[in-house]
Amino acid sequence: MVKHVSNVSLENAIKAYIELSNHEFTFVLVQGVKSDIIDLVFRGENFVHFLGLHYLTDKRLNSKKIFNKFLRKINAGKPLNEVSEFNNFLKFDYDTSLNKSNCDVEKRLNLVIDLFNNLNLAEHNTYCKKRAKNQKAMINYRKIEFDFAIEFAHGNPCYNRVFFFISKDQFSINPIAYNPVSIIDDSNDYFDGHLKQSLALLECKCINFKKYIDVQKEIIY
Repeated sequence: MVKHVSNVSLENAIKAYIELSNHEFTFVLVQGVKSDIIDLVFRGENFVHFLGLHYLTDKRLNSKKIFNKFLRKINAGKPLNEVSEFNNFLKFDYDTSLNKSNCDVEKRLNLVIDLFNNLNLAEHNTYCKKRAKNQKAMINYRKIEFDFAIEFAHGNPCYNRVFFFISKDQFSINPIAYNPVSIIDDSNDYFDGHLKQSLALLECKCINFKKYIDVQKEIIY
């Protein structure tokens, strides 16, 4: 089955991710008498993969570079379709019948659009789980590497179960910094065997990354 994404969903998801990148979310995760505190940060390096944009092209993508292109357009008040990659994504038909492309990008974009509100309603979410040692989440043909995962209590009849995966930021000087890995909609339970924890949002603060910032580390998909 061949699909393409709408320009409205793509534009709104890009804007939603940039808004997320302007904030740091601090959560406390409790399991019995044990607890974990994490700072969730959305970086340009995670942008392409998290939105599923790598499914919309046959080219290798520099995630940070593309993120900064969109960021500059938004800061300048200019339309996102002035970025060449935006129009290329819209023209690309991706085949969801193939295992290597088994992803509904349109649905993922809508999940990203709703993510800010879902994170701020953390206490309403079904549960969070910490990855058990030597285990991964199986999703179709893939194994997702993650440290914590949240199931959102979204209340949207268009979705089944929404799972949000995050992993430790290996390049941050903040020892409790984490980055987004993936967000999916599925009827299966991908947390079987992992450690259940309760979840609460401690703080959502603006970190003001609206200005264009370049970094040395780049991720190419």
